Amino acid sequence: MRKGGTKSPIETIDWLALWTLSLAFSALFIAGCAYFGEGDAVGASSVLGGTAAIMALALRMTEAPGDSKQR
Repeated sequence: MRKGGTKSPIETIDWLALWTLSLAFSALFIAGCAYFGEGDAVGASSVLGGTAAIMALALRMTEAPGDSKQR
């Protein structure tokens, strides 16, 4: 039986941070395809810049799992 004050490990995972990491790896792949496949440096940098902006907004607008107030 679990104690009332303890959290399970799955509750402490920051799923949004994991999502942004997967978004970053996807953006790197797409930017690499654009740069090395088509030679489009502007398109590749646009992909990386847009992804960085989305990640910054998503991480800025939410709070970390450990920061929530206990009720």
